[in-house]
Amino acid sequence: MKFRFLFPLFFVTAFLLTLVSCKPKRPAGVLSESKMEEILFDYHVAQGVSENGSGLDNKLDNETILQSVFEKHGITEAQFDTSMIFYCGDLKKLAAIYNKVDARLERSLEAVGLLAAPKDAYAALSAEGDTANVWEERPFVVVRSNPLENLFAWEQKCDSTWLEGDELMWRFMPRFLSRSGFCESYADLVVVFDNDSVRGVTVRLNGNNNVELRIGNKEGWLPRSVFGHLIIPLDEKDGGEPSLVLLTNPVLIRFHDTTRSSALSDSLAAEMRADSLLNDSLAHDSLSAEKSGRLSIEELRNQQKGERKIDVLKKKGYTIQPNRRKQQNQNQRRRR
Repeated sequence: MKFRFLFPLFFVTAFLLTLVSCKPKRPAGVLSESKMEEILFDYHVAQGVSENGSGLDNKLDNETILQSVFEKHGITEAQFDTSMIFYCGDLKKLAAIYNKVDARLERSLEAVGLLAAPKDAYAALSAEGDTANVWEERPFVVVRSNPLENLFAWEQKCDSTWLEGDELMWRFMPRFLSRSGFCESYADLVVVFDNDSVRGVTVRLNGNNNVELRIGNKEGWLPRSVFGHLIIPLDEKDGGEPSLVLLTNPVLIRFHDTTRSSALSDSLAAEMRADSLLNDSLAHDSLSAEKSGRLSIEELRNQQKGERKIDVLKKKGYTIQPNRRKQQNQNQRRRR
């Protein structure tokens, strides 16, 4: 009987070992996720130092700092580039790494007093309410300075939860990976309204700071669709230096016009109250008439005849008697 249970156990164990052995391994020369987290943290700290200005040429200063980061971790540029290419092919792993990097950067800023509140308070919003996060796209995007990879485009249709007068904000955090510091890149946000009006805004990305693109709506139009882009322009004169822009923590915030919605609610409430008062008045009149035994206004109106007879007095016409007419003819002959 013991052998009867050993055979299934053997096959289950063999199957699990097969799965473990078939699990894809990290290629040789690719840094581990924990090592990449350490390097990218120092990488972006170095970019922050370069961005805030050390008095030197930005490109040269950034290169010098990056080399010091590589030396600190005992790696080469080739190892870093190879690792980034590998992790860019697996956005889930890269997103997990950057979530940890962003958390560490936030804690570091809070420790030195440069960040007194969460970086992105909008990220905790749901898709409901007067201020809602209605973002439906990926939470992590990579744009490369290569043909067919230099553009991220998205579009969302506005459903019945959107109201007249709604305003919009697209917010995200860009992360630059470029030897020259920050590669040239742009983002835009466009809204199409139900009257076919179009409104848009474009910004140039210039650092590892939160980007906000806002579109107002003081005219009170109804949004129909929203779309946006993040693009790295291709320069044929460029020497082919690879550049990356990572879009992290994206949110699309929809702001309801509370004054307009309040006025609409008040108007509907007033109409409902008026209808209620009218119905109560009619019901009260009918009940009072029934109790007193007298006819109600509606009953009296129904008993009235639809037609009334009107007597018209006709005046008699003037007639000349025959004898009198003969006498008039004789008088006329005499005059002649």
